[in-house]
Amino acid sequence: MNNFSFAQSDSSKVEISGDLVSRYIWRGADYGNAPAIQPTIKWNWKNLEIGAWGSFGISQYSFAETDLYISYTYKKRVKITATDYFVSFSKEETPNYFSYNQDGTAHVFEGSVTFLGPEKVPVDLLIGMNLYGADARRYHENGDENGIQYSTYVELLYEYKNCEFFIGGNLTDPKEEFHESGYYGEYIGVINIGVKATKEIKVTDHFSLPAFVTLAANPQTQKIFMVMGISL
Repeated sequence: MNNFSFAQSDSSKVEISGDLVSRYIWRGADYGNAPAIQPTIKWNWKNLEIGAWGSFGISQYSFAETDLYISYTYKKRVKITATDYFVSFSKEETPNYFSYNQDGTAHVFEGSVTFLGPEKVPVDLLIGMNLYGADARRYHENGDENGIQYSTYVELLYEYKNCEFFIGGNLTDPKEEFHESGYYGEYIGVINIGVKATKEIKVTDHFSLPAFVTLAANPQTQKIFMVMGISL
């Protein structure tokens, strides 16, 4: 990716970048079934990173998402991240961003830990749990709400040359007898499996354009996705 950096000090810098993708697929789900622009801005200082990431579909009924996050990496092996996901499901029905009430907010707050493998064993393991907000709900037997499900996602990623192989799963089991629906899936199991390949496309002697293709499937929903994108 061609990041544009603005140095602040010897150990601090701001970076901006962006992707243009044929569609937005995340953790086995299709968000909008339309091309999307995905900008990023982040500030790094030593092992700390604070940033914002978004995805904005170009069709009228596409999702619009703006996420804020903060992460800390310990000894290049463990990355701890807190993320605020904010999704608008329609351009015509944008939720109130500054509404944080548990019963009506469109925010989802996730805490995650990523264990980063060394270069000799390039395997990463991510575990993320929804802690507050618009997570799937639990219900009592009488139908009354009983808090959130604390939906949990786990993903194993292996890097080989210019490819990333990944498999992700839903670790939360909704109770069908209470008519609960899951955030990631309707039962515990694999929801995201596939591969992402990247290639540098040479434009001039001094500029190249990174391109990537992702092939992913969700065994629970019986869906398969293929995405192409370019990075700026």
